[in-house]
Amino acid sequence: MLPPALGIGKIRSLAKDPNSKEDRERLQEYLGINHCEIQADPEKSDLHINLRQIDQWLLRDKWIDRDCGLPPVLRVALAKDAPEVFLLLLSFAQKVKRDIFNQEQILAIRKPILGLATALHWFGDHRAEAVGRIYSACFRQGNLTPASFDGLLKSCLQISTGRREVLMLLSPIALSALIPEASASDNNLKDWRAHQRIVMTESDQAVRDELHRNEWEFFDRARRSNALLLYAQRRLLSSRFANFDPSNIDIWTGHNRPWDYESYSSGGCAGHQPRRIQGSVPPMVEYHWKPSCMAT
Repeated sequence: MLPPALGIGKIRSLAKDPNSKEDRERLQEYLGINHCEIQADPEKSDLHINLRQIDQWLLRDKWIDRDCGLPPVLRVALAKDAPEVFLLLLSFAQKVKRDIFNQEQILAIRKPILGLATALHWFGDHRAEAVGRIYSACFRQGNLTPASFDGLLKSCLQISTGRREVLMLLSPIALSALIPEASASDNNLKDWRAHQRIVMTESDQAVRDELHRNEWEFFDRARRSNALLLYAQRRLLSSRFANFDPSNIDIWTGHNRPWDYESYSSGGCAGHQPRRIQGSVPPMVEYHWKPSCMAT
């Protein structure tokens, strides 16, 4: 089982408790610290090696035009907002180092790791439990290959307690199908509300409950996700703000990100159209429609 992240109390215990000497020394070695002194080359510590490996998996390769990697701001958000997921990535990186993976083996698991990490971060309901389940499944197998990741997220949906750890993920085609083409015969179009159109048109309560759980929850989170918006615009961010990385100490004195989310959203343009367009759209329709642009 993956241990929880260290809290302040545990760190203090490691520092003072004489019975924790072995754990303390192991942690110091991992961090590149020896007897409270920084080693001559801390970049060679396991921590720094693992962080570089995680960057290779997560970050967008600027030399590949349509690379699937993340802009640095999303890597930082993952580490900050989902520490249990980042701890899982550190364990993957440590295994790669310990088992001496070659570059081909490392690249083979890049997409599965990237997909797993972003799904847990963006669509996890109970991430700590999901991470523990995934850690146990991966490390029980011994080897770490692309096949090791098959069915991992599905296992987080089929919980005997009924408490789902990750939202049901929809394919791009299924997500797009939730927003049908406009039709004059659609009675919901005039006063269109997203939840009404996707869920409440069904008369059977059991069907509505299933639609809400398996489609609406994912759709609603996706359409409001700034992370997905930034991911969709990763090529533009890479070219226009190539040096913006919130983890870089050189920019810590800044307080604002160098972009406005509305500038990158198709829904944002609806709020800046001439009055002839805004005046023709009922306010309630505009309120529900604009966030939906991000999901299409």
